[in-house]
Amino acid sequence: MAQLNPVDLFDLVIFGGSGDLALRKLIPALWHRHCDGQLPVGSRIIGVGRSHIDHDQYLALVAQSLEAATGESTVHAEWAAFSDRIDYVEVDALDSQTWDPLCETLAGREQVLRAVYLATPPTLYGPVARGFEERGSSFPICASCSRSRWGGILNRRVRSMTR
Repeated sequence: MAQLNPVDLFDLVIFGGSGDLALRKLIPALWHRHCDGQLPVGSRIIGVGRSHIDHDQYLALVAQSLEAATGESTVHAEWAAFSDRIDYVEVDALDSQTWDPLCETLAGREQVLRAVYLATPPTLYGPVARGFEERGSSFPICASCSRSRWGGILNRRVRSMTR
């Protein structure tokens, strides 16, 4: 039997959050973790992308992708609890001047573990890292978040070390 390790409260920021990788792979994986009770209450999943969509439109995309991935309807209590974790922020990764909404979304949660997943083409890895640097010291996402617990940046090229 697999052993479950407790997870600290976190904010997962997914650049490319409205893209194929996030919607077909990452979000369904997080959904399964949520349904298994493996995500702490209060943890958030923040999709970041250039798509001009609002929160409700993003949730509709997420629901559609979950239904396609699982074959199950999202009309039940688990979906309501999962969707409460999800937010969407429109940001152009190439223009750090558009990052204010992301900083506002993260404000007030400086003590929460933060991780960023780059579900983007590799050509955006450098610009995203530079965007973090322009917003604060080293890698906290914004200057007002300099005391945050920083989990780091992950990208879609990370592969499992086990076979």
